[in-house]
Amino acid sequence: MNAPVRYQSKRYALQSLLLAAALSVLTLGVAYFIKDGIHLVAVPTAVSFGFVTLSSTVIAVLWRKVSEVNKEMLTTFYSAVPGFRMLAALATLTVCFFCVGRDAMVPYVIVFMAFYLAALTHHTLYFSRITNNN
Repeated sequence: MNAPVRYQSKRYALQSLLLAAALSVLTLGVAYFIKDGIHLVAVPTAVSFGFVTLSSTVIAVLWRKVSEVNKEMLTTFYSAVPGFRMLAALATLTVCFFCVGRDAMVPYVIVFMAFYLAALTHHTLYFSRITNNN
């Protein structure tokens, strides 16, 4: 196995985990100062943290496999990942919609979109840096 690829894969997953943890602390910290805000965003923050952590771990593992097997497929991988992440995000929000109902979806959407956009930005910056260095 290519050691730099394995290292970069683990680094991406760790950075994503740290990003999600920092966003969770920030979200819960801001909500703490709003009256009953912590009750509104605790579960959406947990769902968003889980989504970002799981999706980033899967992306890191898949990137490592694609990079080891066929480097020519990396451009297709970079193009396809955001689309699949969006489909997974829509599926996650749909499940949340059926679980909590329409009236409680606003905190889910707001918190989830902040996490989603941060993860998407991290993905873009991380892999563009790797592509430019290689």
